[in-house]
Amino acid sequence: MRGYWQRLERARDPINVARDHLDKLVSLFGLSANHARRGFDDWLTTTMADPKLLLENRKLARITIEAIEQTNEEKIGNILLRLLRGMDPNDWRILKNRASGVARTPLCVRDGHRNGPREYLRRTQEEHGDKLEIRSNVLVCRILFDSDSLADGQPAACGVEDAQGKDLAQI
Repeated sequence: MRGYWQRLERARDPINVARDHLDKLVSLFGLSANHARRGFDDWLTTTMADPKLLLENRKLARITIEAIEQTNEEKIGNILLRLLRGMDPNDWRILKNRASGVARTPLCVRDGHRNGPREYLRRTQEEHGDKLEIRSNVLVCRILFDSDSLADGQPAACGVEDAQGKDLAQI
């Protein structure tokens, strides 16, 4: 699943992006890089809550400091390691160890606006409206492929078979 995340993510947090671009530079010399396993080139723009907000809100700063002190006292996570990782809960080195502790809030925001699958689909529809139809209350039953139209050696999707109506999906 991490590979999928890296393929769709466009990390833009200044702290983590600087660190991760340094990792990419190191990789040019044949050394291991991108230890955080973040993505930088696709559609889901991710960033983090700005730590400067703590300077503007005393109550939030106090709560954050108390949380850090409490997790440190109770030996929950390693605050120094968290700081070195930019307090990024999506950093692979933190995730693979299932580490607990204080973290910055990750956000999916692009140019100050919400950025998620809905926005991606709307943007795609604007760019390729003749090729994408978005409907509600539809369950896709089968994806249809055009074997004559190959994309990277693979058949390209050309349509779907669907059923229409509310509550069709049985979870």
